[in-house]
Amino acid sequence: MNKKISLSTSQIREYFLCQTLFDYAAEAIFVTSVEGNILDCNQAAILQTGYSSAEMKRMNIRDIHVFPEKETTQDNELNWSELQHGEIRNLRTYLQRKDQSVFPVEVHIIVVEREGKRLICFQVRDVSVEVAATEKLISSEDLFRKLTETSPMAIMMYQDNMWVYSNTAGCEISGYTEKELLQMHFFDFVHPDYRPMIIDKGKKRQSGAANDPDRYEFPIITKQGVVKWVYLSGTVVSYQGRPAGLVSVIDITERKEAELLLQDSNLAIARQNEEYIATNEELNQTLEILKQTNLELGKAKIQAEESDRLKSAFLANMSHEIRTPMNAILGFSRLLGKENLTREQQNLYVAQIQNSGDQLLRIINDIIDISKIEANILKVELAPVDIHEILYAITDKENNPYGHPFKPDVEVKCAISSREPAYYIETDKIRLTQILNNLMNNAAKFTSQGVIEAGYKIVHRNNREYVVFFVSDTGTGIRPEYQDKIFNRFIQGGMDNFSEGNGLGLAIVKGLVDLLGGSISLVSAPGKGSTFSVSVPNTGMIPEGGGQPADPEEYIGFFENKRVYVAEDDSNSACLIHEMLADTGIIIQHVIHGKELMELLEKELPDAVILDINMPVMNGYETIAAIRRRYPHLPVIAQTAYAMPDEKAGILAAGCNEYISKPLDMEELLRTIKKVLC
Repeated sequence: MNKKISLSTSQIREYFLCQTLFDYAAEAIFVTSVEGNILDCNQAAILQTGYSSAEMKRMNIRDIHVFPEKETTQDNELNWSELQHGEIRNLRTYLQRKDQSVFPVEVHIIVVEREGKRLICFQVRDVSVEVAATEKLISSEDLFRKLTETSPMAIMMYQDNMWVYSNTAGCEISGYTEKELLQMHFFDFVHPDYRPMIIDKGKKRQSGAANDPDRYEFPIITKQGVVKWVYLSGTVVSYQGRPAGLVSVIDITERKEAELLLQDSNLAIARQNEEYIATNEELNQTLEILKQTNLELGKAKIQAEESDRLKSAFLANMSHEIRTPMNAILGFSRLLGKENLTREQQNLYVAQIQNSGDQLLRIINDIIDISKIEANILKVELAPVDIHEILYAITDKENNPYGHPFKPDVEVKCAISSREPAYYIETDKIRLTQILNNLMNNAAKFTSQGVIEAGYKIVHRNNREYVVFFVSDTGTGIRPEYQDKIFNRFIQGGMDNFSEGNGLGLAIVKGLVDLLGGSISLVSAPGKGSTFSVSVPNTGMIPEGGGQPADPEEYIGFFENKRVYVAEDDSNSACLIHEMLADTGIIIQHVIHGKELMELLEKELPDAVILDINMPVMNGYETIAAIRRRYPHLPVIAQTAYAMPDEKAGILAAGCNEYISKPLDMEELLRTIKKVLC
């Protein structure tokens, strides 16, 4: 009993499921007898034909199946004998709605058995939109072909660099038949001078990367060898599912020839006009030249006189600047030779010699730096720099490590507290120190009383960090008419006569600021003082700690019994190195050129070598090459009077571990030796 109920329920569910699928199918479904009488239809069939369900069930399928005379073929006729034998058919045909309108359909016909009866099921899909689109496409293709074939303009298409279509005009303009063109690259008949351009543009168009449309003129060579000028307009189209280049081409040879003739005619007329104009203007030009010459001669005379005055004053001042420290050096050197000098006298004389030597070196460096700046060969070396350390040093009036000529009644201030921690930026320490030193020295020279102050602030512009340094004073100030000239050579604040100094300091500052990618500005008033502001970019992120100077105490005991060979041909320089290292415990052996050094190395290897670059017999470059071949791990320190950054880079690239430049600094020498020995 239970089983019978289960089957009945299953049948009921199957019935309702099938009925639901039938009623709500998207396509029309007609169910007929083998005679074609409509037994049932779904909602889609009612919507397609406009008949009600009841009307349908009183009709035969033949009543709505029609054949427009032009469409009647074996493929779209119903063969009822075939259907009665159960054969499945697919066909394109037409149905007629209740309002007598006819529409195309695609019919899928199957024969099914149901309760012992044979039924025919028609599944019908309205294809009106597809048929309309196909007809429109056929019409468009026909129209395109008629237009292209009757067009006087060459219309051609290429794909994969080969022509795939050309109309009659394309054959006429090129001289090739269509069959010949379809075997050619699109660029084969382009003039050789223009072929690379056409290939490039053609491939870009094929890939869709060219401008749309792309227009230009160029010459071609026909099959008969005739050169023709053509005007081309091209675009990219889809052909057989892939990009292709479609171009229209016009023969513009006659226009080009006319343009050339017109151009020649215009040139001839222009030349004739120029001759007339030149003749008419000769007298005016001669008069104008005479006037201009007189003006230029006057200006040149003034400039020459000013230049001579500045150069004479500069040379006289430079002579004074050089002779002053030289006088002290030579004078105190002779005094040191006297007998019975006290320790205090000796220390005083040595201090004067050192200070004068430093002053002379600064003068020489200024001359070299301005020469390098003007020759554009001065390089920068970026590294972490503690700007607090620099500012503390240049404002230390008591110790005055840079020898600024501070007056007794001048207060020197640093705008940052001595308790501030180190602040590092990435820049060139030597050049930044030189900039601030020159500004401080300038302030010291022209400030007799009042205050000189140096400091900085951080600003951000265009997503970059800049450090703006300033040096202000309450000195003489600069007259307005000289403020735009103050950074020129030999100019000193608009003073009529040169004061102490060589007149190069601010010119060097301007050149170095430009080299660092910064800017400099000036605010000044006569009798009130001046403020120089220097903006320097912070070029990178600085690791914490940045870098600290070495502590001299760390050298005590470190160098005991270390052996160092010194290759130096200059006896004074060799003696200086020996004296600098005398109290360190280092064992020194001296040779005068590279050949002697190599012979000494064969006997015993030292802990390090100090190598001069400019030596006789075997120079430093030849020597380091020989050392690296035989002793690749031996520490070598180059020491030379060559001081340019590119020279330093070349020396290090040759194989030296470190580099120090003359004049030697004792602290730097000790620190460098320790570095290569660690």
